[in-house]
Amino acid sequence: MESGRAGCGILVRQYDVHGVVTDTHHVYRLSDAISSTQAELSAILLGLGKVKDGVGDTYFYVDSRGALESLRSPHPVFEEIVNEYMGILQGIERTGRSVTFTWVPSHVGITLNERVDDIAKQATCRDSVDIQGTLTMRQVKTKIRDAQNDTDKARIENKYANHPLMAHYTNVALQTHFSYGKHRTKWKDTVFTRLRLGSPFYWELGMNVPEDDKKCRLCQQLRSHTLQHYCSVHLWQLSDIPI
Repeated sequence: MESGRAGCGILVRQYDVHGVVTDTHHVYRLSDAISSTQAELSAILLGLGKVKDGVGDTYFYVDSRGALESLRSPHPVFEEIVNEYMGILQGIERTGRSVTFTWVPSHVGITLNERVDDIAKQATCRDSVDIQGTLTMRQVKTKIRDAQNDTDKARIENKYANHPLMAHYTNVALQTHFSYGKHRTKWKDTVFTRLRLGSPFYWELGMNVPEDDKKCRLCQQLRSHTLQHYCSVHLWQLSDIPI
């Protein structure tokens, strides 16, 4: 989920010798910030744990290609989960039973798949964590970066909440939508947006100098901190901006 909460759901369907169907579902709250692939792998691992002591063959229906590819990969990203999965799987196969995995598309109206998705969403509503996952270094860095970005954003918004330029930016964002193409970098998108708006950076808003002495900190031109100023340092890029 966007909130960072994670959970997984398992629906076990069993058939007895008379063909009677019994459905049992299990809900697990997973540790925050894990990836969707990790959540799917955790569900598979927990599912194997439910059927390892059973009888007969087992069929898994999974809607995550990433999880299935991880199980096949010789160098999986989530090696700890995959190794534990392989140990359980080999134990099941030694009893003469088979385990078959089938990919199914998600969000296309498959009733049981939609039901499992609802079960997984229920898990995210829990506060207590059932399964503590291990985050990769990349995930740890992402979590730290997101937290820092949220802190910085809140600090800037609080500092300039009542500044007239903030209201101007908000109005522009609400009234106008521009696309700068598919092959732009994030840095170029930022530069083009600033040029379109006049390039008043946040650090220009709080300059403690007389109005007539204010100047652009890039080209040093006096009284060029306003929305109408297009910095000469970046003029070579103006021709590349869609108007």
